[in-house]
Amino acid sequence: MVEMVTNQSPARAESTLAKKVAAQSVWLKLGALFALALLPRILFVWQNRFDGLYGQDAYAYFNYAREMFTTLAHAQPPPFWWPLGYPALLNIGLALFGNEVAAAQAITLLAGAALAPVTYLLTREIAPEKSREVSALVAGTLLALGGQVVQSSIVVMADAPALLWATLSAWLLLRYRRTLAALWLAGSAVTLALAVITRWENLLFALAWSSALAAVWITHTIDSKKMARATFISFIFAALMVAPQLIYKFASNAPLAGQSWLESWSPANFFARSFDNVDGHFDYALPVGIFYAQVFFHPAYLFALLTPGLILGAARVLKNFRADAAVPVLMLGWLLFTYFFLAGIPYENFRFGLGFFSPVAALAGVGVGWTWEKIYTGNGFALRGACSRAQRVRAAFVAIVVLALVITIFWEPRVLEAVLKQKRLELAQADWLARTLPPNATVFTFAATGALRTYGALQIADLSEESPDTIVEKVRAASPAYLFVNVANIEMQWRGRALEQSVRVLRDQLWLKEMGGVEGWTLFRIGAAP
Repeated sequence: MVEMVTNQSPARAESTLAKKVAAQSVWLKLGALFALALLPRILFVWQNRFDGLYGQDAYAYFNYAREMFTTLAHAQPPPFWWPLGYPALLNIGLALFGNEVAAAQAITLLAGAALAPVTYLLTREIAPEKSREVSALVAGTLLALGGQVVQSSIVVMADAPALLWATLSAWLLLRYRRTLAALWLAGSAVTLALAVITRWENLLFALAWSSALAAVWITHTIDSKKMARATFISFIFAALMVAPQLIYKFASNAPLAGQSWLESWSPANFFARSFDNVDGHFDYALPVGIFYAQVFFHPAYLFALLTPGLILGAARVLKNFRADAAVPVLMLGWLLFTYFFLAGIPYENFRFGLGFFSPVAALAGVGVGWTWEKIYTGNGFALRGACSRAQRVRAAFVAIVVLALVITIFWEPRVLEAVLKQKRLELAQADWLARTLPPNATVFTFAATGALRTYGALQIADLSEESPDTIVEKVRAASPAYLFVNVANIEMQWRGRALEQSVRVLRDQLWLKEMGGVEGWTLFRIGAAP
């Protein structure tokens, strides 16, 4: 007996050493992917002196977080009805590093960079063992360098953190399905709750998550008491995370952000291009269904050369459905539920597709890894021939994957330029108004409110927050008063709506005198009717 133990000891030691080396290798790859993701984000912010604020939503989120910090300190309810998850996350940065936009941007940037290593871990869980490293590295690289992921990581908006929570939750759930350890399920439930209260879109991910958990219970032999205990504990932790949002919702009777998209959802929107919705009138170049399908082939997401990998990856996980249903239910459910919801809303926004990009990248990685393993081992259809032919096939496949990733990298500046263009416009507007108007001027505007309040010292009033009567009252009380709007946008997008009516009131009941403009925006002096 002693001799047997002695003979097995070297094997056990070798096995332990192999596990340590493998674990170290995984940690090195995680660190490398995080660094790879962090570098372009930091370089872009530094080179362009970009503070993370642009458009309307970024200013709204930042002001929400700052006011939330103040109101909570005085035991008051938050000032806005958007989900609490992202502003609460920003408050961590604001509390640690000061109440400045750089802290909010840093939190978002780190969350966006963390998507690469977390997607690597998720892909390792779903890929075949022989090809999982290649699969995971491809998927992680897509999340590190994809143009839309990078853009969403450097702006003060909820998209990247919401996707991080969902991706982390998916990985933890698949760890639970493999280990049946309650701690993994509790962690997955908590991060699921965080994903939901960061972006309501993740309620669709929650549906896929719940279905996958049911699949785990069905396909595994689990003690009913153990299962009930783990589920109860997980539910309690998740409920604690969601409770502040529910309390705020029912205490304030505030609407849920995005509720209008749910109410206006229709399969007919898949093929439509013109809409009248809560944000005005829109005419789009592509039908909504095709627009959001760009996630499957656009270089800002997954370049078309890797789309066959996505199809192969989906086929691979479906092939193992009977033995391991949780993986296809979770990954394909997450992807399809979110895509079909977006394809039916009466609105197009390119960044919304980020909500299901992690499963797209992970499945594409699985397809690429599986194909590489078949080519490399010579067990696939491609290598039935001479050795030279095998080498050519391998080289061609590597070239295709590398080319797809290179195009992804080179496309990145195009996606980021859209943000810079808007930011330059906002700064130019603030500077021009500061040089043109007296310091005591009141400016009525729309869409430029956040930037003008942030970068200027003028009194800014948002037209969307006023009624025609209050506008007339404020104009008569203010001296001097001005209107600064994009006339073409008001007449096209807001035709027949309250905004256009407000401008018409200023024109008809008072008078407007054009004073100049900047890049499509016009400044009018408002005065008493002559």
